[in-house]
Formats: sequence, structure tokens, C-alpha cells
Amino acid sequence: MKRSRNFRAILAVSLVVLTVFTGYLAHRDSEEARVKQVVEKYRSQGPLIYGADDSSPPMRFMDSDGVYKGVVVDYINIIAIELGIEIDTKPYKFSEGLDALAEGETDICDIFSNPERSKVFEWSDSIYNIRTVLTVNEGSDISLEDIDGLKVATQEGDYANWYMETNHPDAELIYVHDIGQALDYLTAGLVDAVIGDEPVTSYYINNKNLLGKVKILDKAVYEEDVYLAVPKDEEDLLIALNYAIDKIKSRGQLENIQQKWFGISTPLTENASHGWVNYLLAGITIVAAVFLYRKIETKTLRKLVRERTAELEKSNSELERMFDEIPESVIVIDKDRKITSFNYAAKELSVGREPDKAEYGYVTDGIDDGSIRAIVEETFKGHRDGETTVSTGGKTYECRSYYIDAKSSGFESVMLTVKDVTLEVVKNSQILRTSKMIAVGQLAGGMAHQIRNPLGIIRTQSFILRRKGLVREEGLASLDYIDENVSRAEKIISNVMDFWRISGTDVEKINLNRAFDKIAGLLESRTRKLGINMIIRSDEEVEIYSNTESIKHIFMNILENAVDAVEGRDNSTVEIFLGRNGENAEIFIKDNGIGVREEDIDSLFNPFFTTKPPGKGTGLGLFITYSELENIGGTIDVSSEYGIGTTFRIEIPVGDEHGQKDLQNTHS
Repeated sequence: MKRSRNFRAILAVSLVVLTVFTGYLAHRDSEEARVKQVVEKYRSQGPLIYGADDSSPPMRFMDSDGVYKGVVVDYINIIAIELGIEIDTKPYKFSEGLDALAEGETDICDIFSNPERSKVFEWSDSIYNIRTVLTVNEGSDISLEDIDGLKVATQEGDYANWYMETNHPDAELIYVHDIGQALDYLTAGLVDAVIGDEPVTSYYINNKNLLGKVKILDKAVYEEDVYLAVPKDEEDLLIALNYAIDKIKSRGQLENIQQKWFGISTPLTENASHGWVNYLLAGITIVAAVFLYRKIETKTLRKLVRERTAELEKSNSELERMFDEIPESVIVIDKDRKITSFNYAAKELSVGREPDKAEYGYVTDGIDDGSIRAIVEETFKGHRDGETTVSTGGKTYECRSYYIDAKSSGFESVMLTVKDVTLEVVKNSQILRTSKMIAVGQLAGGMAHQIRNPLGIIRTQSFILRRKGLVREEGLASLDYIDENVSRAEKIISNVMDFWRISGTDVEKINLNRAFDKIAGLLESRTRKLGINMIIRSDEEVEIYSNTESIKHIFMNILENAVDAVEGRDNSTVEIFLGRNGENAEIFIKDNGIGVREEDIDSLFNPFFTTKPPGKGTGLGLFITYSELENIGGTIDVSSEYGIGTTFRIEIPVGDEHGQKDLQNTHS
């Protein structure tokens, strides 16, 4: 009787376990079906867009090689692989990224949650947990309890803005573009402290060699979960995202990403919100295993096979992801000259076409002048690496071929890499040009000193001739002419010296009216010789805070282009108008030159693009102008009508003694 009761108890427990386990499987199948539905919906709409901060390394940042990368970018790539859906990434300034998400321009962003953000966003499950810390100068006795009385630098648009305003309203907040700029403010004594996420702050401290100069307070300001936010009307998307997040957590992939970026575990942690479910299921599974071991032995074996298969698929996916993240185009070519493998950059090189076993020329023909095929063939025949440089369409590519010796397995191949090095070439050209400028400036300084001495003697002798009455009255007109031209020569020397004087990267107050007068003076001999009328108009004195050297090079490049454009034209004129537009200085430079064809307008600021005859232009002037304006927070627009003339419109933030608004610290 007792054995019968035990058997019935065992049978009852087994039935309960099977019922619960069957219900769990049914729920899981239902959830996966719903996820599949959502994924198909978004896949048909085109790629999703993850838009976030461009300067919070190592979490997310635009690297110097022009690639958007970081811990969270890798996380998003894994989500894309898990769901089998394309997710593009787009960097923004932090506050602009939140605006883009709220307005539906992007679909996903990783941020902290607060009541204000919850009015416009919906939230996924937590993806990681992060500490936010306070940084002060080394030797300072400031503690976290002093925060209400401090001047604190914080990244504009960050959750820390809301947290400080809510919990420490007496602290004075100074908004910056990124933590690198905030640390510059701290070491310069402009603020008392910096608030920012711990991994980002640590990265910038190491990158700027500030160890021993600043310190992070041990106690965190706060430590909270980070979520994926989506717009209010995209709630369906959360079903798919949460499914992927749960899978990523269960496989511990965040730890793998951290290993890649940090080498060791970091303060990032996953929030195991479903942990109790996992524990319950684990307990049920153990009980079921005790009573039903023999019946499910075969099923367990199948499960192990599936797990091993999944692990292999995971490893393969991670290798593919790493392969796709290589910024250079990589193409593997077999001995039959067919493509066996390629990465995402190679697909982009082929203008979005799918190479798929095609001849490798299908990818490279658009840029190849014959030299790429030559190095590949040479590598196959000579079993040695090859290298060539190709310039086409205003771009320069560095191409290398590597022999892969695997004859024993029958897999003989060549790996071809194609790297866009246009910017590197441009930077080298800029360095060369800068070196020449410095040399010319030094030469100009020496010449000015040597020329001013005889000019001084001429002026003195003219004065003596007048004073002693040694010149007849009819000769005084000649002395007047001599004095006038001595003054003109000294003015030209002063303008040259002002233009070439090296002032580093300091921000200073600049009067644009006087700056244009000096630049016009430098061009006066050429404009007078060519009969070009240069007119400067302004309703007011326009002053800005900026870098003097940048301003000189920007407007010298544009005015030289304008003079070239009007040369030989009837009634050739270059007009300059200076004014204000809100918080910006606004400058119009208009010429009645030959103009620019409509099809060339979009290429005008590209490196090496020029409409001038061979030998007359490098194609770098307007590219450098555009880059300099971008560095100082300015913008430039151009409108042109071929045969009529061209107008450039430039806006530069007026700024203050600390620099221009929203100006990114380019030395971070």
C-alpha cells in the first residue's frame, strides 16, 4: 500500500511537471511566432536606424577612421544578426540624437529612462547597468556632498542634465558636447567638477593623459539601468527587441563584447529581470529529470546536439560580424578567379550589388585601371604579396593582395583588400601646405624687417629734405608721392605679417570688417592689375570669437577662387557683405564670374575636385575651407548660375571668450 501511494505521488508530480513544461513550450512557440511576425513587418519597411551619441567612447563613438563603433554598436549588430533584420547606425550629437528619435527619423537609441523621456518613448528590457561618477581635479577636497555648490560640466542632452536639475538644483550646469571637452574645462579651471558615465570618463582621462591630474570620486552619483528606447508609435518593435535581448543575456554575449573593448570585465552588468523564471524552470527540469530520466534521455541528447549546433552558429555569426566590421573592403578570390567570401565594405564598394560568386572584377571594375587585376594575377603566379594605389573619381584607394597557401586542402586563394585613403592623402597635402605656409611666413618676417629699414631711411630723408628746404616748391609734389608710396608699402608689409603670423589654436576676438580689409589689401595688386572691383559692405561692426588662422585661410581661399572666376570678365566684380543672423555672423561673397555648372555643385567641396584648367588648381582649397568651417562650428552654402556668377553664404557662431557655441574640442 505504501509503495502504491509513493507511485501515485511520483506520477502526480510528474504530470504537474509535464503540464508546466508543456505550457512553457507552448508559450515560447507563441512568442517566437509573434516575433517572426514583427520582424517580417519591419524587414519589409527597410532597414531600422540606430541613432546615438557620436563621442562617448568606448560605448559609442565616431572613430578617426570614419567608422561608427563601440560597445553598444556591437550590441546592436548582434541584435540585427539575432533577428535577421538590417539595422543601420547613425551618429549624432547627443541632444540631436534624442530629437531625431522623438521625431521618428531614427528607430532605436540606448538611454536612461526618466518621466520626461517616457512621455515620448517606450522602453525595452534593460540591456546593461552603468555607474555615473563625479570627476574633480587631483588634490581637491571636493566630495559628493558638496555637489550643490559646484559648477559642473555635463554633456548636453544627457540624463545627467535632468538628474542634476531634479536632485541638485543649486549646482550650476555648464553644457558641453562631450566628456573630453568637459575635462578640458576642468583642468583649465572653468568648472569645479565633471559628471559623466564611468567608462566614458575613464576613457577620456587615459586618452588625454590626465592620470595624476584629475580623479574620479569613489562613490557614484547614481547607478541605473540603460534601456533601448523607441518612439511611442513603434511599440511592436519592442516585442522583437526584448526577444533578442533575452537571447543575448542567456548567452552572456555582453561579456564577450566587453572582453573585446576592455580586455577584462567592466562596470557594465546585465539586469536579469527574468531570473526567477529561469530558476523555476531549472528546478522543474531537475525534478522532471529525476522521475522521467529514461523517457527523455533521447530528447536530452537531441537537445545537446541542438545546443552544440547553436554554439557553432553563434561562433560563425560572431566571425561574420567581425569580418563585416573591418573598415577596408576584403574579398577572397579562389584559383578560378571567383569570389568565395567578401565583407560588407566590399558590398558597398560594388555600389550595393551582391558579388555572390561573381568574378572579382564585378566589384573592383568601377575603380580599377588594370593595376588591381595585375597585382592579383601576380600574387597567384608568384605566390607573393602585391600592392598598388588607384586614383579615380576624386578618390584614392590603397589595394593589397595576399597569397593564401592551402594547396593541401585544395583551397588556394588570394585575399584582396581595398582601402579608401583619400582623407589620408588630403591630410598629408594639408601638412605639406601648412609647412610651406610656415616657411613662407618666416621668410615674409625676415623680408619685412629688411624692407622696413630702407623704407624708414627713405621716409627720414624725405623729412630732412622738407625740413631744411632743400627741395624747390615744384619738387614737393614728388616728395608727397614718395611719402604716399612708402606708407602704402608699409601697409602691404603689415597686412602680409598679420596674415602669416602663426597664432596656434587659441580662440580670440576677431573684427571681421578689419580682417576683410587686410585680406583685400593682400589681393590689391592682383585685383588692380586685372581691373577687378572688390567691394566690402557692412551695416555694422561684426565681431566673433574664433581662431584667427582658420578665419584667414577660410576667406583667403574663397576670395582667391572668386578673383580667379571673374578674371577676364567684363565689369568683373567681387562683392562682400557682412552682417548678423541671430547668434551667427553671416557673410555673403558674390562674384559675376563664369559660375559653376549644376552637375558640379554637389562636388564643389570634394577633395581634388576642380573646374579650373590643368595646372591652375589643386582641388583642395574649398575642401580645406569646408573642413576649417566645420572645425569652428560654421556652415557654408553655395548657389551658382553658369555664365552669370556664384554666391557663397557663410555662417559662423559669434561665441564668447570660451569659444564658439557647440564647437567640438577637436583635440579630444
